[in-house]
Amino acid sequence: MSIASITAARVSELEAKVIELEARLNYDDLTGAYTRQYLFDRFATSDLAGHFLIFVDLDDFKSVNDHYGHTAGDQLLKLITGAMMKTVGEHGFVVRLAGDEFVILVDKMTDDAFADIDKSLRSAIGKATLKIGMLDVCRTASLGFIKLKRGMSMREAVALADNALLQAKAAGKNRSQSVQQRSPHLAPRLPSVDAVRHALQNNEIGYHVQPILRGSDLQIEGFEALLRWSLPSGEVLGPSQFLETMTKAYDAATRPPLSAARRTSEWAVLNKSKYISFNISEAFIMRIVQDGLGWVEELVGNIPNDQIVFELLETVVDQNAKHVAHAVSKLRHRGIRVALDDFGIGYSSLERLQGLDVDFVKIDKQFVHGAAHSNRGMDLFASMVDLSHRLGAQTVVEGVETAQHLELAQQAGANFVQGYFLGLPKPITDY
Repeated sequence: MSIASITAARVSELEAKVIELEARLNYDDLTGAYTRQYLFDRFATSDLAGHFLIFVDLDDFKSVNDHYGHTAGDQLLKLITGAMMKTVGEHGFVVRLAGDEFVILVDKMTDDAFADIDKSLRSAIGKATLKIGMLDVCRTASLGFIKLKRGMSMREAVALADNALLQAKAAGKNRSQSVQQRSPHLAPRLPSVDAVRHALQNNEIGYHVQPILRGSDLQIEGFEALLRWSLPSGEVLGPSQFLETMTKAYDAATRPPLSAARRTSEWAVLNKSKYISFNISEAFIMRIVQDGLGWVEELVGNIPNDQIVFELLETVVDQNAKHVAHAVSKLRHRGIRVALDDFGIGYSSLERLQGLDVDFVKIDKQFVHGAAHSNRGMDLFASMVDLSHRLGAQTVVEGVETAQHLELAQQAGANFVQGYFLGLPKPITDY
């Protein structure tokens, strides 16, 4: 067989693998509902303005698993999912996010028509009953919903619906809540630009680090730097609570926390002899494209370039593919390594992996968690690891939270592992 025919056969094999995995990523193996991958694809490819998004959480479902076992819990989940699918029918579809949490996307309709579906959903969920001996086991559900606006991202919509769900839970469960009915206790306002600017000027915004370990022997290979705001009160905020505002706070006197990043880099590389990994934003990508690597110079300092890894969220790649590819080329030419973060949750994940030259693929935690629950989940997880390796990238499995997750990641052949079971994010002074 010629080299050309061997190459063609290998490409064909990889393409078939991609098609197979893309299809399997869309369906939850336990319930038959769609996955969040499918929901993400719909947001990426459709105008959903006027549609309704419902966040569903089953009330006190943990007690089913605790009292009757996980097999009974799985059976009840199937019954409830079937009831939701039947109720929604052709007007939308059901997505299983994780555990007993679901999202339902309902087509554009009048508010009155949606109110009928909302009421029918809660009724159908409550009537889905599992017979265990002489007992009829069933559960109610709390629902939070939002009417989607043009341009709203999936993450934003789900977060808002989840906020409404929290209000429904706090009000007594087994009810629905619109996101428009706000509670200041459950929906804290984002900090002002002035507050974030003050924090940046006073070095309150910096980094915690979390170890990344080799899968083979659990030796620390590197650290991920995680942005944190340490308030004077002692409270520590994650980036979701201030990052959007922070990008608006920059001015001539207020710059990104590059000095904190440089200190973290020097601690990891020079003091610990490990690599350091930073998650970079869409704004950072655009700065590289427009102005070159000036910011990178400040961040790296005297650190060897190959000891720096920049992580790109897959959602950023999806929205700015051309610019991202240009930035990645510049970074890798400089010797800086690049990772694709949260792999598996973006639009056309596997196609994107084929077209973007990265050094690491960080596999989203949902896949190792899914591997812990079924053989099919394990097969999907192992296939993602294998495909990443075939395309020349090393794999980092995120979300390793139990000994079982670690064992499954090692069994799949992951190069590296990361998660709370192996090390919590902490200030560098705690390591």
